[in-house]
Amino acid sequence: MESCICLLFSDFNTGRSLGEQTLQLILEGKSSSVAPGMRRSATLPKLTPQERKPVDTCARYLLNNAKYLKYDD
Repeated sequence: MESCICLLFSDFNTGRSLGEQTLQLILEGKSSSVAPGMRRSATLPKLTPQERKPVDTCARYLLNNAKYLKYDD
């Protein structure tokens, strides 16, 4: 899905990629805390509306479906 963006920069504290950490949070049912971070990541580098559209689409999906994205229950 084009709207799902995975950041591949390493977190040197854990050795895991940010994408890996983000996926873990989503699988733990914390997608509602992931979505705002995604939007901030799109705002800080001043992406154009067209560039940030996939991020907003994915964030909206995560927020709208948060109650179904709890795979650790």
